[in-house]
Amino acid sequence: MGADHWSYMPGIVLGLVTIGMFLLAGSSITLWLMRRSLAATESQLQAQRLQMLAGGLFHWTHGFAADVSQHRSMLDELATRFQGEGVPRPESSDSKALEFYAEVVAANEQLRKRLEQAETALKAQSSEISSYLTEARTDALTGLPNRRAYEDELTRRFAEWKRYKTPMSIMMVDVDHFKSLNDRYGHLAGDEVLAKVSRCLEETVRDSDFVARFGGEEFAIVLPNTGLADGGLASTRVRQAVEQTLIPYESHKLRVTVSCGVAQALAHESSTEMVKRADGALYAAKHAGRNRCYLHNGSKLIPVQAALEINPAPVQAASKEKEHDLGQMCADLRRRLLEVSTDKSGQD
Repeated sequence: MGADHWSYMPGIVLGLVTIGMFLLAGSSITLWLMRRSLAATESQLQAQRLQMLAGGLFHWTHGFAADVSQHRSMLDELATRFQGEGVPRPESSDSKALEFYAEVVAANEQLRKRLEQAETALKAQSSEISSYLTEARTDALTGLPNRRAYEDELTRRFAEWKRYKTPMSIMMVDVDHFKSLNDRYGHLAGDEVLAKVSRCLEETVRDSDFVARFGGEEFAIVLPNTGLADGGLASTRVRQAVEQTLIPYESHKLRVTVSCGVAQALAHESSTEMVKRADGALYAAKHAGRNRCYLHNGSKLIPVQAALEINPAPVQAASKEKEHDLGQMCADLRRRLLEVSTDKSGQD
């Protein structure tokens, strides 16, 4: 079929380009899913789910490949049938021309319907994948990001710190005496406590901070653009907010406390080493009696209260300065009064 005949069939070209895009999108998503399933250490159920989604996409893309092949074969057959017969313009009343263009229109209509079905299938598959990925990154009990999502965020923020040198810190938070609470009130009460503490953490930190459930009764908070002192202040706010939170459960009104450990990223270490220091600060808070916050400055553990205490020397110096100013003011006033009194005496 000559180039002039293709000019009458833009729908064919558009159809092939569109279906090629569908094939590329489906194949890319499939390969990405397969890489995720191989790279991540998933449970057996999650691995099976990924395989099912990947298998569905493979089947889907192969089906479109068959549709493209069938469409091209039909066009080739039409071209062969009318080859050398000088297919006329569509305005001609020649029966062969009408037959040719009718079959082309029918082939394009068939492809159009398949493309509509493809779009519907792609939307459904994309929705399922999106839903699965959301579930895979969210803790079912608390609704917080889970450990996988936390590790991704930590990696991203740590890379930002390495590149732009903006400070970042990590806070580890652990519910005190959680096992005793479970033993006394039951695991459902424990679940309620974890859910309530999760909400409290989210409401207390900044919008830019990233709160995740680390595991069990432990939480991790990524603190971007935060130095060690500000991280200590943030941990104090978190500790106080949880301590003041009332947790209704059945006929009980439960209260819990948390212990916190904070560490700031240092130039010579990895993100894993930073988290290890924050975890060490957390255990120091636990061993010190719980309901406390500790910092790890890279060389030693420091209670937050001690780290944030204001040095009294500047305050004393300021007080002395104010006393000096007041004394000077009084002396100036006495001198001025004396001058006025002397002037009046001279006038009399």
